[in-house]
Amino acid sequence: MALSNKKLVLLTGATGFIGFQTLLDALKAGFRVRCAVRSVERGNVLLSKPALQSLQQDNQEAPVEIVVVPDLAAPGAFNEAILGASYVIHAASPLRSTQPDGDLEAEFVGPAKQATLEILEAAANTASVERVVITSSVAALISPTAFTGMNPHDLDHPFTSSSRVPLMKPPFAHPSVAYMASKIASLQITETWAKETHPRFGIINILPSWVLGPAAWAGEDSQVLLDTSNGLVLRTVVQGIKSPYPHMAGAVVDVRDVARLHVQSLQRTDIVEAGGCRSFIASTPGKWEDIPGIIRKNFVGELQNNSKRLTVLGEQTSIPLAIDSSDTELAFEWKFTDLERMITDLISQYIELK
Repeated sequence: MALSNKKLVLLTGATGFIGFQTLLDALKAGFRVRCAVRSVERGNVLLSKPALQSLQQDNQEAPVEIVVVPDLAAPGAFNEAILGASYVIHAASPLRSTQPDGDLEAEFVGPAKQATLEILEAAANTASVERVVITSSVAALISPTAFTGMNPHDLDHPFTSSSRVPLMKPPFAHPSVAYMASKIASLQITETWAKETHPRFGIINILPSWVLGPAAWAGEDSQVLLDTSNGLVLRTVVQGIKSPYPHMAGAVVDVRDVARLHVQSLQRTDIVEAGGCRSFIASTPGKWEDIPGIIRKNFVGELQNNSKRLTVLGEQTSIPLAIDSSDTELAFEWKFTDLERMITDLISQYIELK
């Protein structure tokens, strides 16, 4: 099929762990993708990634476009970038505090809310858009106290895609709390906007738990792998560095499953109607205490040959957290990858990059 006949996806967050895997999956599914990045330099880094280059090498016409959007929350930020797009995947989100004493409300919540609104308004003003998919988080469904075990919930009443958390108000004790607050606010603003606007397209929110698995974005750089959410496994369990989290929720998801959901949300016409707004959880149970045993079981040779490419020096404790993602598996007709496969593939990549 000629590229001119392939439908165009506008993708934000392509230079991130989830976003880059989503880009690769979208290309494999036959879409053209226009990646909105914050600078020319970030666009060049994206285009230089080996996983992307290998997909493009046989194409005379590049199925990836780069468009620079310096501030995703600026008024009219996507008015030009979205032109001609049939679909939008909004995977970008503030993830780290840039200043130790910064205003976490201004760094996380404000930009996340406004960027989401800008995407939605741009889509509403672009006649070609058929669907919008937004990367949310189970943090929008589960309070921080339940997520960290400070206020254990009833395991007989799992969190579902219809669970919601009230808006959180500053001050926020930690950037991770501000991140949760941004996801709560963004999901609420999306649902309110859809209810009030009744857009001609459907909206799907994908809500992952803690994302693990091999990172195509890492390329040949092991440090990039450590900078993803995989860093908790690699630093705490493999390297033995003390975890910043006393307990982790026993809920995880493979990055490849998250990307798959995003792309299939574009392909499936039956999962949300025009004007509708639907949420799907991306999560499966996983005990963090099982990770050392998974590594020892599957990498006996590496651990015994004293190459120091692989060690198991620590452990992360977890708390049980009941999250029901059965409606996602029912709608998309496949099962989430289990923890052992996530960890095995992650550690294989880690060893290769070492």
